[in-house]
Amino acid sequence: MTTTKTHGRTPTTMQRTLLVALLAFGSSALAAADSIVLRSSVKLGQGITAVRLRDVAYLDGDAAVRLGDTQLADLGANASIELSLEEVRTKLVDASAAANLIDFSGKVVTVRSANSGKPIAMRGLALDRAPVTAAPTGNGAPAAKDQSVTSAVARVEFFADEATDIRTPRGLIAELIGNAHAEATTRIRIVITGVDAAFLDQVSSTRRFEVVPISSLAADRVRIRVIARDGDVAVGRTELIATPTLEASVATATGTVRRGAAIGDAVEVHTEFVAPSEFRKLAPATELDTVITTDQLKKGERVTDDKIRQPIEIKKNDKVIVRRELGSIAIEMNAIAEEDGTNGQVIRFRAVDRKDRRDRRTFSAEVCGPGLAIIKDAAAAAPGLAPGMGMDPTRTIAKEDA
Repeated sequence: MTTTKTHGRTPTTMQRTLLVALLAFGSSALAAADSIVLRSSVKLGQGITAVRLRDVAYLDGDAAVRLGDTQLADLGANASIELSLEEVRTKLVDASAAANLIDFSGKVVTVRSANSGKPIAMRGLALDRAPVTAAPTGNGAPAAKDQSVTSAVARVEFFADEATDIRTPRGLIAELIGNAHAEATTRIRIVITGVDAAFLDQVSSTRRFEVVPISSLAADRVRIRVIARDGDVAVGRTELIATPTLEASVATATGTVRRGAAIGDAVEVHTEFVAPSEFRKLAPATELDTVITTDQLKKGERVTDDKIRQPIEIKKNDKVIVRRELGSIAIEMNAIAEEDGTNGQVIRFRAVDRKDRRDRRTFSAEVCGPGLAIIKDAAAAAPGLAPGMGMDPTRTIAKEDA
């Protein structure tokens, strides 16, 4: 008797495997026959506030189409709201158990009112404001209604340390920008454009606010998005511009100061609020007595770090005395500077008292005045600097006599 085999399986086994795969594929295809694909952004028609499934999603299949009239939310007086895919799914499952058999895809849909003129709602966060009532005139008749409208470039100015209510957008913005400039340890003034004071100071018992920076917080102008949430649902978004300035002591030239000249009394110091980028460049006003200019300063020009430097105390190839203290003993030696150095700067030197004149090794020391340097870190010294290591000190003195 002859038994036929195909790759280790009998024909019957292969047929069964194929049948199971086909059944699984058919079942999967059936399950995915109906689908709901969430759109990214929609705009409702004039006068329509009810948000229905057919408005915010592409529907495919009878079961999906039958759910098209399901109301998901109400726009109300809001310029826009956001609905996540999970929120939509929950609403539909509550409305019909058939929604469990539908394939969902997408992330978030932004729903805008007919009066919203931008792709994403930029104004009108959520809270209804009380109508403005005109004061009555002297004869008891109501005065003409105030027709003034808040400008699109509304401007609000305040100090960050005075905005302490973090329930409001103003307090949250002040906290955000204050933390970004905490190292400056100075007062911060903030100018907000794009919204009015009523928007910044609104408080709600049912809604909370979030502030999200859209651009760098270190920039001179920071784009910020304020999001209003009702529970976990975003019910409004507003973008605005925050312009912070920092209080600083600013030194300005009282006249023209030529390059390489000592500044001395040629500046006046006053308090001013400056942009963050300028604040980081300003020279400390208390350290200008000993500096010289690296470029010409014009009258009224601010003194910045790149315009000044400490004077050169030791120049390259100068012969200097380098001192090193070892306990109660101080060793002094002659050396040649390998580079220019200002007071307090650590530069390279080459000893000239070596027995081996071909030894060109260098060591580091701190400049402490014209023709003088000191070694503070033993690790920075060249080998042989200490006695018994191949160097002849010019003078060994007691520390008390130094």
